[in-house]
Parts: sequence; structure tokens; C-alpha cells
Amino acid sequence: MESNKEVIIIDDDQVFQLILKVQISTVAPEVAISGFMNGKLALDHLLSRDLKEMNGLILLDLNMPVMDGWELLDKLGQELPRIGDRMKIYIVSSSIDPLDIKRSREYDLVSGFLSKPLEVKVLQKLLLE
Repeated sequence: MESNKEVIIIDDDQVFQLILKVQISTVAPEVAISGFMNGKLALDHLLSRDLKEMNGLILLDLNMPVMDGWELLDKLGQELPRIGDRMKIYIVSSSIDPLDIKRSREYDLVSGFLSKPLEVKVLQKLLLE
């Protein structure tokens, strides 16, 4: 993975975030990692950045307080519609609801739907894309 790549984890589960950060650091130590506890914090961060400087992955949980994953996807579609050109967005959820998976396919910004917990080999594949 290129050294300027980053991974943004948006999930209100601190333990999941910590595990992911350790796994990512092990697989790709050069990758910058940011974590946000809800969609609003992540949105504020993304809107404060220059789109041209973004390059990497967003791992997005669906069920969070303040602003959930669906609300964040809607806001990104309105305010940063080209973010998908720079950042691949994957929903990472413990939900196995087929309706969530179907709904995720309705968003052009979403590159895929992954189930928790993430296996290291899945992370490696995502990081090498």
C-alpha cells in the first residue's frame, strides 16, 4: 500500500476500533489510521480536508449514536459526491440483515459490505487494492 494511504474507521465500538488499528498497523505499518465514534465527527473531519489529498479506505459502521452510517452516506453524497473517487467506502457491520446489504448496494459511494469481525486476510486484501 502506498505510504500516503489512510484508513478512517467510523465505529462507536472502541474495542473494535482498537483491534482494527492493531491489525492494520501489523499488515500495513505505513498507513495513517484515524478513528471516529460517530458519523458527525467523521463528516466534520472529511469536510475539513482537501479531497485531492484523500487516498484510502473508510470502514463504516451502520449503527451509531448522533449520526449513523446511513445518515453519513446521505450527507457525503450531498456534500462530497466525488469522495468515492479518492476513498473506497466499506460498510463493516455486525448486521446480517439482508435489507441492510440490499440498501448498501443503492449507494454508489459504497464499495462493499463486510461482516464483523474482519479477518486479517480481508483487511490485507482491502489494503492492497
